[in-house]
Amino acid sequence: MRFFISNDIDLENKDWTPIGKEKPAASAKSSYNNKPEDAFGFGGVFDGQNHTIKNLKVVKNGDFPANNMFCALFGIILPGTTIKNLTIENAELSGYLYIGAFVGEIVNADATPGQPVSLENLKLTGEASIVSLNGEGCIGGILGRSESLSSALTIKDCIVAVAGSSEINVTSRGVFSTFGGGIVGAAYGAAGTTMSGCSSNISVSGEIQGIGGLAGLFWNGTIVDCHVNAPKIELKHYENDVWYDSHAVGGFIGCTGKTGISIDGSSTCTTTIHAYVADTASAPLFNKGLVGAVREPSGDGTPYQKADSSDYVTIDQNFDYSGIVIENTFEPSVD
Repeated sequence: MRFFISNDIDLENKDWTPIGKEKPAASAKSSYNNKPEDAFGFGGVFDGQNHTIKNLKVVKNGDFPANNMFCALFGIILPGTTIKNLTIENAELSGYLYIGAFVGEIVNADATPGQPVSLENLKLTGEASIVSLNGEGCIGGILGRSESLSSALTIKDCIVAVAGSSEINVTSRGVFSTFGGGIVGAAYGAAGTTMSGCSSNISVSGEIQGIGGLAGLFWNGTIVDCHVNAPKIELKHYENDVWYDSHAVGGFIGCTGKTGISIDGSSTCTTTIHAYVADTASAPLFNKGLVGAVREPSGDGTPYQKADSSDYVTIDQNFDYSGIVIENTFEPSVD
Protein backbone atom coordinates (compact mmCIF):
# COMPACT_ATOMS: atom_id res chain seq x y z
CA MET A 1 0.00 0.00 0.00
CA ARG A 2 1.08 3.58 -0.67
CA PHE A 3 0.43 6.60 1.50
CA PHE A 4 1.04 10.25 0.69
CA ILE A 5 0.71 13.64 2.30
CA SER A 6 -0.24 16.57 0.11
CA ASN A 7 0.43 19.50 2.46
CA ASP A 8 2.75 20.60 5.23
CA ILE A 9 1.49 19.62 8.68
CA ASP A 10 2.02 21.42 12.00
CA LEU A 11 1.60 19.06 14.96
CA GLU A 12 1.83 22.08 17.30
CA ASN A 13 3.94 20.21 19.88
CA LYS A 14 0.94 18.15 20.87
CA ASP A 15 1.66 14.61 22.04
CA TRP A 16 2.03 12.38 19.00
CA THR A 17 1.10 8.70 19.10
CA PRO A 18 3.71 6.91 16.97
CA ILE A 19 2.49 4.86 14.03
CA GLY A 20 3.15 1.24 14.91
CA LYS A 21 3.48 -0.50 18.27
CA GLU A 22 4.14 -3.87 19.86
CA LYS A 23 1.39 -6.37 20.39
CA PRO A 24 0.55 -6.96 24.06
CA ALA A 25 2.17 -10.40 24.11
CA ALA A 26 5.44 -8.96 22.78
CA SER A 27 5.36 -6.17 25.35
CA ALA A 28 5.49 -8.74 28.13
CA LYS A 29 8.90 -9.97 26.98
CA SER A 30 12.15 -8.29 26.05
CA SER A 31 11.51 -6.02 23.08
CA TYR A 32 14.78 -6.91 21.39
CA ASN A 33 14.60 -8.91 18.16
CA ASN A 34 10.93 -8.30 17.50
CA LYS A 35 9.45 -10.12 14.50
CA PRO A 36 6.57 -8.92 12.29
CA GLU A 37 4.11 -11.07 14.24
CA ASP A 38 5.14 -9.26 17.43
CA ALA A 39 4.08 -5.84 16.21
CA PHE A 40 1.35 -3.73 14.69
CA GLY A 41 3.97 -2.12 12.49
CA PHE A 42 3.67 0.14 9.47
CA GLY A 43 4.22 -1.61 6.17
CA GLY A 44 4.14 -0.17 2.67
CA VAL A 45 5.35 3.06 1.09
CA PHE A 46 5.03 6.43 2.79
CA ASP A 47 5.88 9.34 0.48
CA GLY A 48 5.95 12.78 2.06
CA GLN A 49 6.19 14.36 -1.42
CA ASN A 50 8.80 16.77 -0.06
CA HIS A 51 6.45 18.24 2.52
CA THR A 52 7.31 19.16 6.11
CA ILE A 53 5.91 17.96 9.41
CA LYS A 54 6.58 20.57 12.08
CA ASN A 55 6.86 20.32 15.86
CA LEU A 56 6.89 16.56 16.46
CA LYS A 57 6.65 15.68 20.14
CA VAL A 58 6.87 12.18 21.59
CA VAL A 59 7.58 12.38 25.30
CA LYS A 60 7.06 9.10 27.12
CA ASN A 61 7.35 8.65 30.85
CA GLY A 62 5.95 5.16 31.35
CA ASP A 63 7.80 2.21 32.81
CA PHE A 64 9.66 -0.51 30.92
CA PRO A 65 8.79 -2.25 28.73
CA ALA A 66 5.93 -0.99 26.56
CA ASN A 67 4.94 2.50 27.54
CA ASN A 68 8.26 4.20 27.17
CA MET A 69 9.53 2.96 23.81
CA PHE A 70 9.28 3.48 20.05
CA CYS A 71 9.48 7.26 20.22
CA ALA A 72 9.32 8.39 16.59
CA LEU A 73 6.94 9.41 13.84
CA PHE A 74 6.80 5.70 12.97
CA GLY A 75 7.33 3.66 16.11
CA ILE A 76 7.78 0.32 14.31
CA ILE A 77 8.08 -0.49 10.62
CA LEU A 78 8.01 -3.88 8.88
CA PRO A 79 10.16 -5.55 6.21
CA GLY A 80 9.52 -4.13 2.76
CA THR A 81 8.75 -0.62 3.99
CA THR A 82 9.89 2.57 2.27
CA ILE A 83 9.69 5.99 3.90
CA LYS A 84 10.83 8.88 1.74
CA ASN A 85 10.70 12.55 0.78
CA LEU A 86 9.85 14.09 4.13
CA THR A 87 11.23 16.78 6.43
CA ILE A 88 10.62 16.97 10.17
CA GLU A 89 11.22 20.48 11.49
CA ASN A 90 11.63 20.64 15.27
CA ALA A 91 11.45 17.42 17.28
CA GLU A 92 11.27 16.69 21.00
CA LEU A 93 11.73 12.98 21.64
CA SER A 94 12.34 11.20 24.92
CA GLY A 95 11.83 7.67 26.14
CA TYR A 96 13.48 4.39 27.08
CA LEU A 97 14.23 2.39 23.91
CA TYR A 98 14.13 2.85 20.13
CA ILE A 99 14.13 6.58 19.57
CA GLY A 100 14.55 8.39 16.25
CA ALA A 101 12.77 11.25 14.53
CA PHE A 102 11.41 9.12 11.70
CA VAL A 103 11.58 5.47 12.82
CA GLY A 104 11.98 3.80 16.21
CA GLU A 105 12.55 0.15 15.21
CA ILE A 106 12.80 -1.96 12.08
CA VAL A 107 11.74 -5.45 13.14
CA ASN A 108 13.32 -8.73 12.07
CA ALA A 109 12.35 -10.24 8.74
CA ASP A 110 10.11 -13.31 8.85
CA ALA A 111 11.91 -14.83 5.85
CA THR A 112 15.49 -15.00 4.63
CA PRO A 113 16.15 -12.86 2.74
CA GLY A 114 13.45 -10.45 3.82
CA GLN A 115 12.11 -7.62 1.73
CA PRO A 116 14.50 -4.65 1.73
CA VAL A 117 13.76 -1.53 3.77
CA SER A 118 14.53 1.93 2.44
CA LEU A 119 14.77 5.32 4.16
CA GLU A 120 15.26 7.96 1.47
CA ASN A 121 15.47 11.75 1.35
CA LEU A 122 14.52 12.32 4.98
CA LYS A 123 15.58 15.53 6.73
CA LEU A 124 15.57 16.58 10.36
CA THR A 125 15.87 20.35 10.77
CA GLY A 126 15.22 23.09 13.33
CA GLU A 127 15.56 22.36 17.04
CA ALA A 128 15.97 18.73 18.04
CA SER A 129 16.18 17.17 21.49
CA ILE A 130 16.51 13.37 21.41
CA VAL A 131 16.99 11.89 24.85
CA SER A 132 16.90 8.54 26.63
CA LEU A 133 15.05 9.13 29.90
CA ASN A 134 15.90 5.99 31.80
CA GLY A 135 19.18 5.05 30.26
CA GLU A 136 18.56 2.27 27.77
CA GLY A 137 18.10 2.02 24.10
CA CYS A 138 19.24 2.80 20.61
CA ILE A 139 18.86 6.41 19.63
CA GLY A 140 19.49 8.17 16.32
CA GLY A 141 18.56 11.32 14.48
CA ILE A 142 16.72 9.37 11.76
CA LEU A 143 16.39 5.77 13.04
CA GLY A 144 16.66 4.13 16.45
CA ARG A 145 17.49 0.51 15.63
CA SER A 146 17.31 -2.12 12.91
CA GLU A 147 17.17 -5.60 14.38
CA SER A 148 19.86 -8.24 13.86
CA LEU A 149 17.81 -10.31 11.39
CA SER A 150 16.10 -7.37 9.72
CA SER A 151 16.09 -7.01 5.95
CA ALA A 152 18.82 -5.30 3.96
CA LEU A 153 18.58 -1.60 4.79
CA THR A 154 19.26 1.38 2.54
CA ILE A 155 19.63 4.81 4.14
CA LYS A 156 20.00 7.28 1.29
CA ASP A 157 20.17 11.08 1.27
CA CYS A 158 19.07 11.38 4.88
CA ILE A 159 20.13 14.65 6.47
CA VAL A 160 20.28 15.87 10.06
CA ALA A 161 20.83 19.64 9.81
CA VAL A 162 19.68 21.07 13.12
CA ALA A 163 20.28 24.15 15.24
CA GLY A 164 23.53 24.28 17.19
CA SER A 165 21.86 23.68 20.55
CA SER A 166 20.37 20.37 19.40
CA GLU A 167 21.71 17.13 20.87
CA ILE A 168 21.27 13.39 21.16
CA ASN A 169 21.90 12.28 24.72
CA VAL A 170 21.66 8.88 26.38
CA THR A 171 22.92 7.35 29.60
CA SER A 172 23.25 3.57 29.87
CA ARG A 173 22.11 1.61 32.89
CA GLY A 174 24.26 -1.30 31.74
CA VAL A 175 21.52 -3.84 31.03
CA PHE A 176 21.13 -3.86 27.25
CA SER A 177 23.16 -2.80 24.24
CA THR A 178 22.97 0.97 24.16
CA PHE A 179 24.05 3.04 21.17
CA GLY A 180 23.65 6.57 19.89
CA GLY A 181 24.38 8.06 16.47
CA GLY A 182 23.63 11.13 14.42
CA ILE A 183 21.76 9.13 11.75
CA VAL A 184 21.07 5.73 13.35
CA GLY A 185 21.50 4.43 16.87
CA ALA A 186 22.20 0.81 15.93
CA ALA A 187 22.17 -0.79 12.47
CA TYR A 188 22.40 -4.45 13.45
CA GLY A 189 21.05 -6.02 10.27
CA ALA A 190 23.08 -9.07 9.28
CA ALA A 191 21.82 -8.58 5.71
CA GLY A 192 23.83 -5.37 5.58
CA THR A 193 23.24 -1.62 5.62
CA THR A 194 24.09 0.77 2.81
CA MET A 195 24.34 4.42 3.86
CA SER A 196 24.91 6.93 1.09
CA GLY A 197 24.61 10.68 0.68
CA CYS A 198 23.82 11.17 4.37
CA SER A 199 25.08 13.88 6.70
CA SER A 200 24.69 14.97 10.30
CA ASN A 201 25.63 18.04 12.31
CA ILE A 202 24.10 17.02 15.63
CA SER A 203 26.19 16.49 18.76
CA VAL A 204 25.92 13.03 20.30
CA SER A 205 26.88 12.31 23.90
CA GLY A 206 26.32 9.85 26.70
CA GLU A 207 27.51 7.09 28.98
CA ILE A 208 26.86 4.33 26.50
CA GLN A 209 28.46 1.37 24.81
CA GLY A 210 28.85 2.82 21.35
CA ILE A 211 28.60 6.36 20.06
CA GLY A 212 29.29 7.85 16.64
CA GLY A 213 28.61 10.80 14.39
CA LEU A 214 26.71 8.58 11.94
CA ALA A 215 25.97 5.40 13.91
CA GLY A 216 26.52 4.10 17.43
CA LEU A 217 26.70 0.60 15.96
CA PHE A 218 27.05 -0.25 12.26
CA TRP A 219 27.34 -4.02 12.08
CA ASN A 220 28.26 -4.43 8.42
CA GLY A 221 27.82 -2.71 5.08
CA THR A 222 29.04 0.33 3.20
CA ILE A 223 29.24 4.08 3.76
CA VAL A 224 29.50 6.25 0.66
CA ASP A 225 29.59 10.06 0.37
CA CYS A 226 28.51 10.60 3.98
CA HIS A 227 29.51 13.54 6.14
CA VAL A 228 29.71 14.49 9.80
CA ASN A 229 30.15 18.12 10.79
CA ALA A 230 29.16 18.06 14.45
CA PRO A 231 30.44 20.14 17.39
CA LYS A 232 31.18 17.07 19.50
CA ILE A 233 30.90 13.31 19.79
CA GLU A 234 31.28 12.64 23.49
CA LEU A 235 31.71 9.33 25.28
CA LYS A 236 31.37 10.10 28.94
CA HIS A 237 32.93 8.03 31.69
CA TYR A 238 31.44 4.56 31.53
CA GLU A 239 31.68 1.76 34.10
CA ASN A 240 29.82 -1.47 33.45
CA ASP A 241 30.30 -4.82 35.15
CA VAL A 242 27.05 -6.37 33.97
CA TRP A 243 26.56 -7.65 30.40
CA TYR A 244 28.47 -5.52 27.99
CA ASP A 245 31.85 -3.86 28.07
CA SER A 246 32.35 -2.61 24.55
CA HIS A 247 32.11 1.13 25.02
CA ALA A 248 33.68 2.87 22.06
CA VAL A 249 33.51 6.09 20.11
CA GLY A 250 34.19 7.20 16.55
CA GLY A 251 33.65 10.23 14.39
CA PHE A 252 31.57 8.01 12.11
CA ILE A 253 30.91 4.76 13.98
CA GLY A 254 31.24 3.68 17.60
CA CYS A 255 31.09 -0.13 17.25
CA THR A 256 31.10 -2.53 14.33
CA GLY A 257 31.01 -6.27 13.77
CA LYS A 258 33.46 -8.72 12.25
CA THR A 259 31.62 -9.05 8.95
CA GLY A 260 33.27 -5.92 7.66
CA ILE A 261 32.42 -2.37 6.62
CA SER A 262 33.84 -0.03 4.00
CA ILE A 263 34.06 3.76 3.90
CA ASP A 264 34.80 5.64 0.70
CA GLY A 265 37.19 8.54 0.18
CA SER A 266 34.53 11.13 -0.68
CA SER A 267 33.10 11.00 2.85
CA THR A 268 34.25 13.60 5.37
CA CYS A 269 34.31 13.96 9.13
CA THR A 270 34.75 17.20 11.07
CA THR A 271 34.15 16.93 14.80
CA THR A 272 35.77 16.92 18.21
CA ILE A 273 35.73 13.59 20.00
CA HIS A 274 35.68 13.67 23.79
CA ALA A 275 36.50 10.26 25.26
CA TYR A 276 36.36 9.93 29.03
CA VAL A 277 37.83 6.53 29.84
CA ALA A 278 39.41 4.76 32.77
CA ASP A 279 43.00 4.72 31.54
CA THR A 280 45.12 4.78 28.42
CA ALA A 281 44.93 1.01 28.05
CA SER A 282 41.15 1.16 27.62
CA ALA A 283 41.06 4.06 25.19
CA PRO A 284 38.31 3.05 22.74
CA LEU A 285 39.66 4.94 19.71
CA PHE A 286 40.82 3.17 16.56
CA ASN A 287 41.16 4.02 12.87
CA LYS A 288 42.43 7.51 13.72
CA GLY A 289 39.20 8.21 15.54
CA LEU A 290 36.86 7.41 12.63
CA VAL A 291 35.61 3.99 13.77
CA GLY A 292 35.79 2.64 17.31
CA ALA A 293 35.78 -0.95 18.56
CA VAL A 294 34.67 -4.21 17.01
CA ARG A 295 32.31 -6.24 19.19
CA GLU A 296 33.43 -9.83 19.68
CA PRO A 297 32.67 -12.72 22.05
CA SER A 298 34.84 -12.41 25.10
CA GLY A 299 35.25 -16.11 25.80
CA ASP A 300 34.69 -15.70 29.52
CA GLY A 301 30.91 -15.77 29.66
CA THR A 302 30.30 -12.09 29.03
CA PRO A 303 28.81 -11.59 25.58
CA TYR A 304 31.09 -8.94 24.09
CA GLN A 305 34.32 -7.10 24.64
CA LYS A 306 35.89 -4.19 22.80
CA ALA A 307 38.77 -4.85 20.42
CA ASP A 308 40.60 -3.02 17.65
CA SER A 309 38.29 -2.87 14.63
CA SER A 310 41.02 -2.01 12.12
CA ASP A 311 41.11 -5.50 10.57
CA TYR A 312 37.40 -5.32 9.80
CA VAL A 313 37.16 -1.80 8.43
CA THR A 314 38.23 -0.80 4.92
CA ILE A 315 38.75 2.95 4.62
CA ASP A 316 39.67 4.51 1.28
CA GLN A 317 43.29 5.61 1.28
CA ASN A 318 42.21 9.10 0.20
CA PHE A 319 40.06 9.68 3.27
CA ASP A 320 41.06 12.93 4.99
CA TYR A 321 41.25 12.51 8.77
CA SER A 322 42.36 16.10 9.43
CA GLY A 323 38.91 17.22 10.59
CA ILE A 324 38.90 14.81 13.54
CA VAL A 325 40.12 16.31 16.80
CA ILE A 326 40.53 13.89 19.71
CA GLU A 327 40.44 15.14 23.28
CA ASN A 328 40.78 12.18 25.64
CA THR A 329 40.32 12.69 29.34
CA PHE A 330 41.74 9.74 31.22
CA GLU A 331 40.17 9.14 34.60
CA PRO A 332 41.67 6.93 37.33
CA SER A 333 40.63 3.31 37.16
CA VAL A 334 37.85 2.32 39.54
CA ASP A 335 38.59 -0.69 41.72
